[in-house]
Amino acid sequence: MKTVIARRVMSEFRKPRLSSLGFVALIILTSPASLPAAESSGVAIATKSLRLDFSLPSAHGGTIDLKTPFTAPLRVVCFLGCDCPVAKLYAPRLKSLAQQFADQGVDFVGINSNPQDSIAKMAQYAKDHGLGDSTVSFPMLKDHDGQVALAFGATRTPEVFVIDSLGQCIYQGRIDDQYRPGVVTDQPTRDDLRIAIEEHLAGKTVSVAATTAAGCRIAKRRPIDPKADVTYARDISKILNQHCVECHRSGEIGPFALTDYEEIVGWADMMVEVIDNNRMPPWHASDDHAKFVNSRRMSDKEKETIRRWVESGTPFGNASEQESSPSFASGWQIGEPDLVLPMASEPFTVPAGGTVEYQYFVIDPGFTEDRWVTAAEVVPGNRAVVHHGIAFVRPPDGVRIDGLGWLSAYVPGQRMPKPESHRARKVPAGSKLVFQMHYTPT
Repeated sequence: MKTVIARRVMSEFRKPRLSSLGFVALIILTSPASLPAAESSGVAIATKSLRLDFSLPSAHGGTIDLKTPFTAPLRVVCFLGCDCPVAKLYAPRLKSLAQQFADQGVDFVGINSNPQDSIAKMAQYAKDHGLGDSTVSFPMLKDHDGQVALAFGATRTPEVFVIDSLGQCIYQGRIDDQYRPGVVTDQPTRDDLRIAIEEHLAGKTVSVAATTAAGCRIAKRRPIDPKADVTYARDISKILNQHCVECHRSGEIGPFALTDYEEIVGWADMMVEVIDNNRMPPWHASDDHAKFVNSRRMSDKEKETIRRWVESGTPFGNASEQESSPSFASGWQIGEPDLVLPMASEPFTVPAGGTVEYQYFVIDPGFTEDRWVTAAEVVPGNRAVVHHGIAFVRPPDGVRIDGLGWLSAYVPGQRMPKPESHRARKVPAGSKLVFQMHYTPT
């Protein structure tokens, strides 16, 4: 007979911080003696002159002119995307810079050229990050047809352009070098945007006029090839369902969903980039010596199919040929657990930026006799801030790290194996559980 113990799991969201409280669930055998224990981009360019004559809708209502010449000594034009993780990380820094230079007459303006980002979505992005609130002037403008990005030569979010009153671009590129896709450091080694503004205001020549922006690609607008032999409905939806939507769907770790055609079109160029450099789908094991039954690797043929679709203008095709999005089981992957243990009594607060050292949490499951565990699952309280989590068993006499035994783990998009009746792990009476948590700001 099973005894099921469940405790409430807490997860908090606070601006500018995120909190997460994880937990582990165990399926425990009630007859332990019969089973043995299991074995444990963008390209920097030269300074240029820009002739601008645009009138763009604002996320805060109305329209705003983006024209040259203008009266401010400098204008910082920031190309941003609502769901780009790097653009989210840099939003607080852009706000801080706008506040810092406001008294010197420097204007900051955000431009969104992503076809998948609506005005309403932009307004929410601005609200979430305090852009354009009562403390700072930072209008967010919509570039519906991508012509503003084309005029600037912008290819990434975030990417910034600093222009003087006559339209001369004195700096283009990154904000600084702290964040880029998949990489976060404690502090930037060079504050490129701030330095460029300060040097120009001081009457100096900008020492570094161009850097390479690192972030998400702005989708190119391409005409649809009427002779295209690859369509979203017939071909691409199947590939994404197999390799991507497990994580890239509402409520999961993926920073944006890949379940809607219009959204997918906006990420088309970024998709090509990440599959070409093997960042996605995430799979780091080598196939040189063995084939894995749970491999996430996308085949060369599938990659080429996506490339051809993007180059053909991302045609939709015949709706009757579209594959429905797969259904995913809700709740526990291992089945209904016998015991649910919170990782801590209070949420852990994740800072809005920088890096977070590995955190360790120790809990006492209260085992007064040996237990045999057939399956264990680690579930984070807030998936958006958890890079990975591992649960170890520390036996009663285990005080050093080599005295810990692996129990279970969480990584984004993991597929938990089903419990096997002939395998179990012994957890001695009096053992503690140790959580190793790797958090990432978002």
